[in-house]
Amino acid sequence: MSIKLISRYSFNEMGKELKKVLSNGCGSTKSKFDFVPDTFYGLNISEACNCHDIDYLLGVSYRDKVDADLDMRRNLIIIIEANSTNGWFSQWLKRRRIKRAETYRFFVDNFGVGSFFDKDVRRSTKNLTRRHKETDVSPEWIELNDKDYKWYCDNKINALKLARTKLTAEIKAISLNII
Repeated sequence: MSIKLISRYSFNEMGKELKKVLSNGCGSTKSKFDFVPDTFYGLNISEACNCHDIDYLLGVSYRDKVDADLDMRRNLIIIIEANSTNGWFSQWLKRRRIKRAETYRFFVDNFGVGSFFDKDVRRSTKNLTRRHKETDVSPEWIELNDKDYKWYCDNKINALKLARTKLTAEIKAISLNII
């Protein structure tokens, strides 16, 4: 069963290789150990976390961070709803999973700012450079097909254009209020 998740950067159309490169499931890329579970009581929620990672990677403003956090909560609820039935046990699990989703949302809202703005943790386009056979490339560089590389570049450019448009509108609104 394929579930469509909410994403500002066409996450659902991404190739599996690109998802693997740009995201790491639930938890921070800074931590040495992966102590944040990718499951809620047996339900795999890693795709919602991967989508959140992509939104963090491509986001450029604090508003993008807030939107990414809200979308993560919505995606967790979408996954929970899609995997729930009308039985009493399923409904009991659903309530617990929704509480866990709220806990995850609380932590990304309150502690995700560092991960969003930390440029050392976020991957850059340098790490997505396509490998050339004739050159010696360091092992941390990742080989991507043309479609995935184009997807990444197009979405990063669109995110920057959107941020510029929002900033321009805010500057105009401020200048109108001052004058």
